[in-house]
Amino acid sequence: MAERLPISGCLLAGGQSLRMGRDKALVDFEGKPLIARLAERLSAVCDEVLVSARSPDAYAFFELPMIEDCFPGRGPLSGIHAALQACSRPWLFALACDMPFFSEALLREQWRLGATGRWEVICPESEGGLEPLHGLYHKRILPEVEKALAGEDFQVSSFFPRVRTRTLSWEEVREVDPEGFCFRNWNRPEDVEPTGKAKS
Repeated sequence: MAERLPISGCLLAGGQSLRMGRDKALVDFEGKPLIARLAERLSAVCDEVLVSARSPDAYAFFELPMIEDCFPGRGPLSGIHAALQACSRPWLFALACDMPFFSEALLREQWRLGATGRWEVICPESEGGLEPLHGLYHKRILPEVEKALAGEDFQVSSFFPRVRTRTLSWEEVREVDPEGFCFRNWNRPEDVEPTGKAKS
């Protein structure tokens, strides 16, 4: 078994799931709620696992630290901010709770780059652009995240130009995940089959 990485992992479960019509973190995935499956996988890779939740009581069935946004209503960036404040490791892996197939191999490559000390954000890229919700973030970026949250642009990538950001190009990502399967997410009921598998 591969060693766990000395990083914190955070599942971002703060969305309203409007397109799914119900809490997508609780959608069945091979017999368990999706968020529970992801927590199991993250726990095998990360030293610490947190959940950033809009409604922490909804996830009380499994024992993980729950954190709430300091800037509610400002999207995933607010969840990343709260997790960076709460996590006990210098590095945080932020993962959207609707990405069932996140890539451990890609995360390990992100960590390899982070461990060099040259970067403060390591963000992969898919065919469609940046994927900041499969991103690795250092606590040093907190002041810039707070500036972004105090402004009007709440996109996660809004502060990237102001910190040392390393983008993993689509070509680099494809070396570990040729189809970019790790970026597929479950947004709508039709994205999910009754078995809890993603449609091909």
